[in-house]
Amino acid sequence: FGFRHNVVLRGSHLILRDVRSEGAFEDGVKVTSTVEQPTASDWGLIVDCDISGFASQGIDHYGASNWLITKNEIHHPAPDPVTGRMSANAIGIKGGSHNVVLTRNVVTDIVGESSRGAFVVGGGGDNFLEGCTDCVISDNTIIGYQGPAVTMPSARRPQIFRSTIRSGLVGIAIGLDPDVRRLQTPQLMRTVDAWIEANFIDATI
Repeated sequence: FGFRHNVVLRGSHLILRDVRSEGAFEDGVKVTSTVEQPTASDWGLIVDCDISGFASQGIDHYGASNWLITKNEIHHPAPDPVTGRMSANAIGIKGGSHNVVLTRNVVTDIVGESSRGAFVVGGGGDNFLEGCTDCVISDNTIIGYQGPAVTMPSARRPQIFRSTIRSGLVGIAIGLDPDVRRLQTPQLMRTVDAWIEANFIDATI
């Protein structure tokens, strides 16, 4: 409770199960590899966790491949400790991750930024690597997120299916606005070969 990152996962074949994370100043759970060891955090599982009170991301997943993130509840973030604004999102996958599966997670009661999804698949800003290759988002529930439910600024072969999205702004957003790409992320790889099928999207709430 109350650390910059409540849980940091750096290493291979890791399991985080049945953990309650509250009140991180930045990310509730951070999965990360390093430039020196790009495969150091490959293979892992995050399951049955309750994550809340984070100011940036519930789960920040950077540069780690072959992970399953499932049956977690992510909700009620906290304001940014510097700006005081609500700008958090649930899960971000970036840094060249490969084969990451998000399934059967529930996201509720998050007020985020209009440009960033509850799930973000891709890098932005100074993250010039593609966000994720062969990332799968299936059978998740996203309710009441005040922004896009899923954004994919930079991904290769992402898949989104059988998810329930009840969002007040946008269901699924692919790619970046051309002006944003040109001014902020000119080197970022474009999203290609996306597969979206059998989702339920209700943007009337």
